[in-house]
Amino acid sequence: MSGTFTVNSASTAFTHVYAYWRPNFFDESKKDLFVLFSDVALPANANPRDDDGVSAIAGLVREGKVHALELHLDPRSRQFDAAENAAVHHMALSPGRHGMSGMHAFTATTFTTSLLEGTAHTDGPQESDGVKWQYDLQFRVALPPMERPVPMPSTSGPPAAPTRPTPAGARGRRGGPARGSAPGGSTRAPSPPRRRGGTRRPG
Repeated sequence: MSGTFTVNSASTAFTHVYAYWRPNFFDESKKDLFVLFSDVALPANANPRDDDGVSAIAGLVREGKVHALELHLDPRSRQFDAAENAAVHHMALSPGRHGMSGMHAFTATTFTTSLLEGTAHTDGPQESDGVKWQYDLQFRVALPPMERPVPMPSTSGPPAAPTRPTPAGARGRRGGPARGSAPGGSTRAPSPPRRRGGTRRPG
């Protein structure tokens, strides 16, 4: 991973990356991918994977201890989320998390449920309330498991091996597939147990 965040001609190198899944703003049954690039290691409680983490990192931003850029990605389209492309965590731009759209560019060479590889940058130098800023990133990030995986074809590697059809007569209860077989011929590994409830996203 390599990248810089330049604000008012002062450049900061990104040295740490964090990836996490959060519920979609408008449909909590869906998961969105967030990838945060920071110039320092974050304390465990300041990882913005939930609302408490968003509040904690905002405190570090106001103290000038953290400068970070957070990509907001839609795993179904393998592109930016349509409502929010990214968020900046930089005191010169905002005292807390500040979501933005329209000035970001993202290209994925690999985007699966376990690996993200690509580039991201602003569409040239930007200016917000008199503050000039831009960023440029190149990264390869292992992704944590998703609680509720979504269908997402791989963009790299050999195609998946064909699955064997369920033998005739091997039926589960009420005419379903045999126990242990995957419905629809899926070859994806079983997902972790679902967590009851959900964390609401900040507005």
